[in-house]
Amino acid sequence: MYNRRHVVGICTAKLDHKFHAWLSECVMKELTMAGCYVIVFALDSDLYLKRKSDTGDAAIFDLINFEIVDSLLIFSETIYGDDLIDEIIQRAKTFNKPVFIADMHKEGCFNIKYNTIDTFEQIVRHVIE
Repeated sequence: MYNRRHVVGICTAKLDHKFHAWLSECVMKELTMAGCYVIVFALDSDLYLKRKSDTGDAAIFDLINFEIVDSLLIFSETIYGDDLIDEIIQRAKTFNKPVFIADMHKEGCFNIKYNTIDTFEQIVRHVIE
């Protein structure tokens, strides 16, 4: 809590991709309209190639100050590093902070699942019919 407002930390990567940038922007807009502060911890890399520089990029998540961050939202579909995601979750749990995770199931987290397969099926079916 900071100045009596809830602080949400967002962990993401690939903000250079239009969908991820749009999704992050929508979430931030809704949170700020609800009176929350938002701190974004973002990577340029998605960690997929496992380059030496990925270690430095991933260190951005070490900067999360759980003394002021009240909850955490992880866009797991943007970060290709399950070990890193588990580490972030464990740190949050150490401080008794709730973790919301998008597009991945993790025990002890609030799991948000996208249903894009059914949506795309409905779109294709609509176009064909």
